[in-house]
Amino acid sequence: MPRRVEEAGLLKGKRRGGVRDRARRLGFIKPENVVVEGISTSRIAAIFNGTILGVEGSVLDVYARIVVGYYRYVSAIVRLRIDMAEIGSRYTAEPVILPGDWFDFWGAEDPRASRIRGTEAMMYTGRTVSYFEDSGSQKVLPVLAVRDGKGWVKSGYITLPHGFDALVKDDKNASLFEANGDVLALHRPQDLRGRYYMSISRVEELPQPGSTGPLRIGDTWIVIEKEDYEDKIGWGPAPVKVGRREYLVLLHSLDSRDNSYKVFAGLIEYDGIPRIVSVTRDYIMAPKVGEELYGDRPMVVYPCGAVVVDGNLLVSYGAADTSLGFAGIELSSLLEELDRDRI
Repeated sequence: MPRRVEEAGLLKGKRRGGVRDRARRLGFIKPENVVVEGISTSRIAAIFNGTILGVEGSVLDVYARIVVGYYRYVSAIVRLRIDMAEIGSRYTAEPVILPGDWFDFWGAEDPRASRIRGTEAMMYTGRTVSYFEDSGSQKVLPVLAVRDGKGWVKSGYITLPHGFDALVKDDKNASLFEANGDVLALHRPQDLRGRYYMSISRVEELPQPGSTGPLRIGDTWIVIEKEDYEDKIGWGPAPVKVGRREYLVLLHSLDSRDNSYKVFAGLIEYDGIPRIVSVTRDYIMAPKVGEELYGDRPMVVYPCGAVVVDGNLLVSYGAADTSLGFAGIELSSLLEELDRDRI
């Protein structure tokens, strides 16, 4: 049974809901500038919600969600090598994860990349074969893919223990990270009544590549709740280690006051139990430029990737569900604020 940690209640009311946008926009990749290898159409409808797996000099290893047509908005995941010095260039993208299995039949969405025990891993959102059914559970699952010598292989999915899985309508926003020798999963189940649970679970055992079975989940903790001015909140990229037991995490929020998606940050501590011990009082990023204000879903900044480069947190994010954006946030000032506001 998921447990609510004490700090989840103590965080309530800490955030004020204002905006102090500290993200320097670095550029956008738009659908008209991308060609995807081996698909039957040259028209890309959208490329967004990208994650960053690695950095070599100024070149990023990026994985992003693409839509090639609007029939039921089915998505796939592609890889791009992006030189930040030439971010406005044209790109050829390599498809790496295509939908088609029962757990992602109607789309592979919103990847979050990390390295787990020496393995390159990526969690993404799978819209299952029952996604468009009128009722039922497990319409959306977090799916794990790992990279071996031949490419990316679907290797499992997160599902809550038997009995609770039947109560979950969907589960998404997932990523994996290592903490003190344990593998932890961020994810956000939604129950059949529409309630969301911002969860961190301990992964007891990772499946073998190609097995596509459930990940063995142990303890699950509910670590943070939305504020009264929000419809919902969700996890962003895989957490970034910033101390011996501390991890920086970005979260997105659907602000009920203006129906926009914004970003705030938190600090996770893990000593056998995960706790969010600090959050930014204001949103640190909100829609403000054209690519973020107008698109398939207006007023969206939606982070899925974050790495530290030269003292800055480099963030990749979806802009209005249409374009792939990149922004830089000064890491030291962000950590100073979080350190001041610990609970």
